[in-house]
Amino acid sequence: MIFLTVGTQFPFDRLVRAVDEAFDNGLIDEEVFAQIGETSYRPHNFESVASLGEKVFDERLKQASSVIGHAGIGTITTALDNHKPLLVMPRLKKHGEVVNDHQVAIARKFEELGHILVAYDVKDLPDSIKKLKNFIPRKRKSDPEAVANRIRRFLDSLQNQSRADLMTKRKNMRVCLAASAGGHLTQLLKVAQSWSKYESFFITTSNTVREKLGEYGNVYIVGECNRQHPLRVIAVLMRCLKIVLRERPNVVISTGAAAGCITCFLGWLSGAKIIWLDSITNVDRLSLSGRMVRYIADVFLVQWPELAKKYNNVEYLGAVI
Repeated sequence: MIFLTVGTQFPFDRLVRAVDEAFDNGLIDEEVFAQIGETSYRPHNFESVASLGEKVFDERLKQASSVIGHAGIGTITTALDNHKPLLVMPRLKKHGEVVNDHQVAIARKFEELGHILVAYDVKDLPDSIKKLKNFIPRKRKSDPEAVANRIRRFLDSLQNQSRADLMTKRKNMRVCLAASAGGHLTQLLKVAQSWSKYESFFITTSNTVREKLGEYGNVYIVGECNRQHPLRVIAVLMRCLKIVLRERPNVVISTGAAAGCITCFLGWLSGAKIIWLDSITNVDRLSLSGRMVRYIADVFLVQWPELAKKYNNVEYLGAVI
C-alpha cells in the first residue's frame, strides 16, 4: 500500500490530482490510501480522508510499502524514522501553495543526500513513481542529543542564578515551548529531553496535536498565521499575549514559524530568555522569523554548518533530524 499524505495545515490538490491521474495511466498497480486535507478535489481511484488522528496516521504509515507526500519536514522526518521510501513533490509559491519556496530547497538537499526521491513538478511524477518501487533511502545521521544538551546547559545555568533575580519566588523555571504544528513541532519535540525537569507549557497552532502535547503541561492553540494575512497575525498576537501574561515564562524555546516568532518577542518583552532552533528546512539562509529573532535570542541554533559560517552569533551543533 502507498500512503499519500499532504500534511496537516493545507490541502495540495495538484499532488493529489497527479497521483489520481497516475492511476488512470496505469503507473500505480497497488492500493493507495490518502490523507488530503480540506480540499475541493476528491480522487476517484483510491480512498481518502481529510485528516487522521496521530495513532491512525502511524498505523497507516507502518502498513505502507512507500510514501508519497509534499516536501514538509514533518513528512520527511516521519518517513525516514520509519525507514519508508519517500517521494515528495514540493509545494510552490507560484501556485499559492506556500508563502515561499523553502520546500524546493529542503527537497533538493535531502535528494542530494540520498534520503528521498523528488518530483519537482507534475510532469516529473510518472518517472519518479517508477523509481519509488526500488528506491532504498540512505540512512540519515542526526544529532538531537548535542542540540538538546546545549539547550539543557543554558537552562541549568539560568536555574543556578539568583532566584530573586530570575524566578520571582518560583521554585522552578517555567519554560514556554512554541512551535507551529507539523515540521516545526516535530523538530522541537526531538529535543524534549532538554526541558524535562522544568515546568513547561505549549503554544501551538492546531488542535490535532493537543493530545500528544499533554505531557508537557498546558497546551494553548492560537491558530495559523503568516505575513500574507495580517489580520490573522494580529489575532494570533493577541492570543499569544494573553497566554504570556497569564503564564509568565522565564524562557521561551521555539522552532518557529510565525506563532513561535510572535511568542519569542512577547516573552522577551516580559523579561524571558529566548532559545531559537531554526528549522532544518532553511538550507541557504535563516528563516524570516529566525532573522528577526536572532537579534533578541540568547541561544540561536542552526541545523546546517554553512549557516553558522554565514551569520554571526549562531551555533551549529548538528541537526535534530
